[in-house]
Amino acid sequence: MKVLYCSWYENSKKDMVKALDTLADEVFVIEHSVKEYIGDNKEIEYEVIDILANGIDVVISFDFLPVLSDISSQQNCCYITASIYFI
Repeated sequence: MKVLYCSWYENSKKDMVKALDTLADEVFVIEHSVKEYIGDNKEIEYEVIDILANGIDVVISFDFLPVLSDISSQQNCCYITASIYFI
């Protein structure tokens, strides 16, 4: 399985990538600030679509990022978002 992990420089990136490396055959990682993921950002859209052309099975991000959801849906690719909430 090939995974694209989209990071926004969150503090859990290192742990998430380590976990994905043990589960997936290949892990691709891109990093952008959260502001870049919000709204209509063609640069991110083109970057993600280009990486998806490598046969990516799933796109993962920590917290929901609508642009990734939209791109994944358009490209018929699974999108998973991970979140942790403290009470």
